[in-house]
Amino acid sequence: MIMEKENNKSSILKSYGILILMLLLIFTVLVYFISISRKSWESGLKTCVENVLEEKYGNEWTVGDFVQIDNPIAVNAACYRIKNSEGINGRAVIIKIATYYGPVSAVYISTGESVSFVGFSSLHGRIAETMMSNKKDKKILYWQDKIPQIIK
Repeated sequence: MIMEKENNKSSILKSYGILILMLLLIFTVLVYFISISRKSWESGLKTCVENVLEEKYGNEWTVGDFVQIDNPIAVNAACYRIKNSEGINGRAVIIKIATYYGPVSAVYISTGESVSFVGFSSLHGRIAETMMSNKKDKKILYWQDKIPQIIK
């Protein structure tokens, strides 16, 4: 009777051990894939920022390294160092904002004290012109005011 209880306990412990090992393996694989995809994510967003800055300013701005944002406000944001042809340093922030056309990535430039809205990533043509003509949109202004808090 006592032997059966011990065998039963050891089989339960083996089952839990196997379950924990499987969960640990799955967690490890997920963390690995997330770390691999982060570099691709950063370079893709950098390309988007470069495209928006080039459309608006030509070759005036150069996009540099990714800047880690440790702020809970910035869940949907990425920040990059930028430098213009005159040697002025700044930061470019790409952040997803809600619009009438759905969520769109907006690019802002921060140079010291001033923050300015540059444009929308991946929007071109008539829709982009319509959205850009309304620069006093409350959503654009809201995020423009939040950019200094995000990148501090």
